[in-house]
Amino acid sequence: MREPEHSVTIVHAVDASAEDLYAAWTEPERMRRWLALEVEADVREGGDYRIVDRQPDGSTRVYGGTYREIEPGRRMAATFNRPDALGSGRRDEFVEVVFKALGPARASLSLTNGWDGQGMTDAEFDALEQRWAVWLERLEALFPRHGGPH
Repeated sequence: MREPEHSVTIVHAVDASAEDLYAAWTEPERMRRWLALEVEADVREGGDYRIVDRQPDGSTRVYGGTYREIEPGRRMAATFNRPDALGSGRRDEFVEVVFKALGPARASLSLTNGWDGQGMTDAEFDALEQRWAVWLERLEALFPRHGGPH
């Protein structure tokens, strides 16, 4: 994938193997357990995905995109579309997640969310990081402290 004009990268370690983390990001049934209420995913380069997530106010928001690069067990990159922070239309974003083994039952993921066009205010940037932090907490909850999926 090309470099976006703006990006935020979050590195997070989880008590799970890199393969289990990759599966949690690419297998629709596992994705439903942490990422969204509804998931449709054709996980192959050029395949599309669609997720529906519940917002804190009880409403739902639809996200979707196209898988651009897939390296099973190691990396996935996709477009990521959502309503923009100001509600004035849609903005195409890019998401890349790299999985790295830290041991037999511990791995890190490096998540980069990038976009082109207008930058964000500090408050919008903080809100973006918070949204990803919530999703990563949900992801981590899938795995017990000693590794392996729940």
